[in-house]
Amino acid sequence: MVRRRVATVLAVFCLTGVTACGGGPGTNYVDDMTKLRGEPEYRLGVADVVSVTVKDNPTFSAEQAAVRPDGNITLPLIDDVRVVGLTPSEVKREVVKRLEAFIKAPIVTVTLVDLRSYEFFVLGQVRSPNRYTANRFVTVLQALSVAGGLTQFAEGDSIVIVRRFPDGEKRILFDYSSVVEGAKIADNIYLQSGDVVVVP
Repeated sequence: MVRRRVATVLAVFCLTGVTACGGGPGTNYVDDMTKLRGEPEYRLGVADVVSVTVKDNPTFSAEQAAVRPDGNITLPLIDDVRVVGLTPSEVKREVVKRLEAFIKAPIVTVTLVDLRSYEFFVLGQVRSPNRYTANRFVTVLQALSVAGGLTQFAEGDSIVIVRRFPDGEKRILFDYSSVVEGAKIADNIYLQSGDVVVVP
């Protein structure tokens, strides 16, 4: 079932010009890699677990709050809080705003306890193209390694990472040889959940 889904995804990418199957004119590429470097702040997904601590108010805290399929977590006093797609710092601001009706100047800490929704795809000329999950951020090279490495037919210097940004889907070029040889080691960026690494 998973392999069928992956094959379908790859076919769709080829038809829509996402990969080297035919990017075509006007393809939206990222031209500033510096903004992509460093470990990104994680955005919560369904099944992730967070800890919400309210200083000096343990009865309002939650040691483990799981993100339900409806995108909410449940907290004492303020009930449901929609958190899916938010970073922990954004969840903190929302919880503080909700608690201010009950507590004066609440001090809130939101910590990611268990990362369960992080996933990425590695497709094309790798030994094991598939959908993968992890409990931590992985780099592009780590993702390629998990997928068994490049095949002998791979065009490693034309790898594309497909990522969704607030203003739409964009492509990030990845030159495998330059990264491995150390010329562009900083381009070995962390993948975000939902990223698709395509090896032509």
